[in-house]
Amino acid sequence: EVLIEQQASNITLDSPFVDPSKTSQGFYAITTNGVAKKILASIDTPLPSGVSLSLELQAPPGASSLGNQVLSTSGKVLVSNISKIAASHLSMTYTLQASPNAQSGPYSRLISLTISD
Repeated sequence: EVLIEQQASNITLDSPFVDPSKTSQGFYAITTNGVAKKILASIDTPLPSGVSLSLELQAPPGASSLGNQVLSTSGKVLVSNISKIAASHLSMTYTLQASPNAQSGPYSRLISLTISD
């Protein structure tokens, strides 16, 4: 089970030309009795051209973080080698980036975290 303990705040880019990258942080907890599990993340719909959203998860003890990963509609492995653990207050860092030619407008995406073999 993956539980979001503190949701990250909304990330807003005023203009890609002013500040093309913003971050926000939250926290998660994980409990599993399984071995060699991994956490995958995906977004519900693609972002427009020139806009990317990445996520980095702190690994629980004994596991490995794959670092900052750009999210897409297919699952990206963020943490691997998770075995029989109950851990909380693990950091989640979101980064939103936009290129100068990115289309402006409000964007909202649902991020799914999944534990898998």
